[in-house]
Amino acid sequence: MISAIRWNMSLMMKKKTMLISFSVMLLFSLFNVVYSILRETNNGYSKTVDSFMGYLLFEGNPLLSVLYFLIPIIIILPYSTIGFTNSKSHVSSIQKIRFGIKKYYVSQYVTSFIGGFIVVFFPLLIGTIFNIIFLPSSKNVFNGNTFFVYLTQLSWKNYKSTNNPYSFFLPELFFDHPFLHILIFIFAFSVFSGLLSGLIYTFSFVIRKKAINAILLLEVLFFFSLLYKNKHNSLTTKNYNPIDYFTINSAPGKSLIIFLIFIFLIIILTVILLYKQIKRDQFED
Repeated sequence: MISAIRWNMSLMMKKKTMLISFSVMLLFSLFNVVYSILRETNNGYSKTVDSFMGYLLFEGNPLLSVLYFLIPIIIILPYSTIGFTNSKSHVSSIQKIRFGIKKYYVSQYVTSFIGGFIVVFFPLLIGTIFNIIFLPSSKNVFNGNTFFVYLTQLSWKNYKSTNNPYSFFLPELFFDHPFLHILIFIFAFSVFSGLLSGLIYTFSFVIRKKAINAILLLEVLFFFSLLYKNKHNSLTTKNYNPIDYFTINSAPGKSLIIFLIFIFLIIILTVILLYKQIKRDQFED
């Protein structure tokens, strides 16, 4: 299995789509740094965003809406489309004989996951480091959200005692170790991207004609997530926007159970599609 993964990883790293995907995400993340430096806030008392609140997936960042449409393409390009490519060539038959059917599919899934993880994790990490280097500690956010301005002027203990109804993940870590707090979110979003990348790879088993069909499926998911994000502001209803759970925000209605169910469904669907394809090939052979 390890040799099969290494072979696929070597192939992925040589693909132009991998380089394009990584470069686009890195440039977008670095553009966010420049945008944060030049952006003037609505409340007028600071011309620049805080070094930690300038994180790309922080609440109020106008570029986040662009990322909703960009990220599906970025995480799919590295290796998720290999199933569509192989279906049009004879290379897959040779690989199946060399590695075996199970190792062939599982190694490609693992490589798809790693590719989706890499093109998100490292660009976001590099962008965050540049934010820390070039942005000041202004305690300011993009949209002048006074909740976060107020939040950073408190200790996490005082914040907890206010019983604020808006969700905020690990406030004590945000106050004491903001970089570690952001790093957790970067890692979580990268894992989520890897899972989606792997899911799209397994979709190639049932959508065999064009890779664009699989990309559109993910674009639709992110599009409706953005619509839901813009409309959902109720404290009494649950938040079903998956992206809100990977964004540092005070969005109401977030539930750990809903989050775990969503991740569980992605994993189960991926395993089912992967298992059915392995069995189908074994039966045909």
